[in-house]
Amino acid sequence: MKFFILFLLLWDGETWRTMSGQEILERAREMCKIAWSPCDTQMGYIGNLYYPGTIHNGVLYTHDYQEYVTFNGVTYYVHGMDDAMEFYSGITTAPKFFGYWTGNSSGGDDGIPRVDKATPDDWVGDPWYNYYGNDCSGFVSICWGMPERFDCRGFINDANGPKPRYCYRISNVGELPLDRIKPGDAIVITRRANDGSIKDWHIMIVHEVNSIDRRIYTYEQTPPIATELNRLADDLIALNCQVIRRKDLSDDGGSEPPPNAPSVSISMDVIITQLGTYPATVKAVNIPEEPFLIQVGVYTGSGRLLWRNTYEGHNGFNYVNVNYPTCGVRQFLVLFYIKSYSGIIYLQRAIYVTYVPGGKQESINEIEEGEALQSKSSVEETGDLLSQLAVKLKGNVLYVEGVREAIPLSLYDVAGRKVISATITPSSPHLDVSQLRSGIYFVVFKGRGNTQVKKRIVKF
Repeated sequence: MKFFILFLLLWDGETWRTMSGQEILERAREMCKIAWSPCDTQMGYIGNLYYPGTIHNGVLYTHDYQEYVTFNGVTYYVHGMDDAMEFYSGITTAPKFFGYWTGNSSGGDDGIPRVDKATPDDWVGDPWYNYYGNDCSGFVSICWGMPERFDCRGFINDANGPKPRYCYRISNVGELPLDRIKPGDAIVITRRANDGSIKDWHIMIVHEVNSIDRRIYTYEQTPPIATELNRLADDLIALNCQVIRRKDLSDDGGSEPPPNAPSVSISMDVIITQLGTYPATVKAVNIPEEPFLIQVGVYTGSGRLLWRNTYEGHNGFNYVNVNYPTCGVRQFLVLFYIKSYSGIIYLQRAIYVTYVPGGKQESINEIEEGEALQSKSSVEETGDLLSQLAVKLKGNVLYVEGVREAIPLSLYDVAGRKVISATITPSSPHLDVSQLRSGIYFVVFKGRGNTQVKKRIVKF
């Protein structure tokens, strides 16, 4: 077998050093804008053809991570790329159709790439891996000057770990004002399957943020080629995207991680066997103003206030009492607010509690802001379309999943007053609720023949 070193494109990484946000953007821009023309016909990830004499811009998308490859009887050493110029050097001298498709068409063994006779005739819709190119996490690794190549999971694990090495978490998109996201930051999308497992990942570099239009402009390695895109911030909020930032940025005060964010954890009984007063423990961490107030409220499932009390708190463990008065109800909603004396709300937590005489256990979970207070619809009379709807409140936007046609909806407060009326559609399945105060609301969807579905949400 012949052994031929075409180009040494091993992922060497870089010595970790301080970088500027501008340098990150210049690297990203170069990989999106670099002009190249192949010396022989090449194929892209989704079957795009690139011919000699034609000019293209941007690094090709690929998932190939092999170190040595055998192509038409010749072995090449091709793995990795450290910058846009290494891609240019490879793609402008590579032999014809220098890659392979990933399926098993034309008699290939199941799951084994056909690298010996890879041609466009073999391609029937499976991804095509060119030996020269990059994927999204490799793109960010180059932009950030990483000493080792990270995949998306590696970035998330490092950013959220107890001792981040190269990057740290800022927040999810929507948790902070958009202008807190800086050029050079990365945004990670995690898509999950119905069973909750991670289906796929994607990571991109932020180029610009327009808070007025609520758009985020990005550089990213996407199929079939690296490019610049703009995305609606609300779409990223709906996907629970996380913003992470490179450490050691020269234009970010050295870019050391900010002080730990305020947090609170609550220990209390979620199953009570008799009505009365029960203790609860509130552990507060990094609340910036001490002492502060811990306000506890107990509500019925329909949102009626039963009991409320306020305690003075401090960082550390706080011991409070929660009173469940005799009222003939079976389920209670307990809301905890951590406030400053001047009225600033730092944190909120909501816990659903069930009263079960005799102590029969049920599964009750702490809920987060905007999460539906019941997993199933409270259905008075419903059709199939309405029963499949799901609601989620993120920030000031109410998202409805499962919309297949135009559906009228109304929001009511706990006093029964209608506060919003609107119609959602498959192309616009969300609603601005920024004008609503904190509290419990009912979302009522109306279908044909006066059918309706009612769901409850909490807005903090």
